[in-house]
Amino acid sequence: MNRRAVLQRAITLAAGGLLLPGTALATAAWARHAAIVDLLAGRVPDTDGILLELPAVSEDGSSVPMRVAVESPMTADARVTAVHVFAPGNPSPTVLTARFQPEAGMADLSTRIRLNASQRVFAVAEMSDGSVRLAEQSVRVTVSGCLTTATGSSDDIMRTRVRLPGSAAPGEPVELLSLIQHPMETGFRQDANGVPLPRHLLERLQITLAGQPLVELLFQSSVSANPYVRLLLRPTGSGPVELLWQDDQGRTAREQLEFQLR
Repeated sequence: MNRRAVLQRAITLAAGGLLLPGTALATAAWARHAAIVDLLAGRVPDTDGILLELPAVSEDGSSVPMRVAVESPMTADARVTAVHVFAPGNPSPTVLTARFQPEAGMADLSTRIRLNASQRVFAVAEMSDGSVRLAEQSVRVTVSGCLTTATGSSDDIMRTRVRLPGSAAPGEPVELLSLIQHPMETGFRQDANGVPLPRHLLERLQITLAGQPLVELLFQSSVSANPYVRLLLRPTGSGPVELLWQDDQGRTAREQLEFQLR
């Protein structure tokens, strides 16, 4: 089903009063945004089992805290495969994509994002059975975040900090925190002479345990400068946890910590 057909279906259902409570079609706000419609590809999302948290009001649009959590047993046959975040009011609507493996044990992600203006933010979770879930949250922004000047020395680019407990009991949630120095230059800003500043983005964070993939994060220009990531994981094994960051200029950073199930 193409995008036009999906939009027409939502409009028809709304006109006929057939929008069911507990589904995203209750408002069909997502149906007005091409990037979300294209991702759904004809699938109608459910709003159960997914949480999107943002402040109702943000005085600084350059650093808006956000959390997305999806309920799932995270087994090989029943899991979250990916979470996508969209801010359609930004110059580039896709904020990030997080891809999860069963070994992650949970799908619970927090970070900070940029919002260009007051708008509705959407999170879409893709499940291993082909179904999708959708959550939305309206945020009123006082100061636009997409044209804010990045801070920090160029000498610090790709400098990282990571925190992870050294051990946990089987089935116990584990908090992984990471912060990396990076300007996340959007390409939308100009210098004092009106010349566009070149785009310079952190593109990817890959997290593995004993060499096995856990989570991969794909960043876009709407992620805040100096990206912060908080993940709740439920590891199923022991070994080195490695974090590998890559940016669009070929720079990389790597951190490794030991983790043990006790």
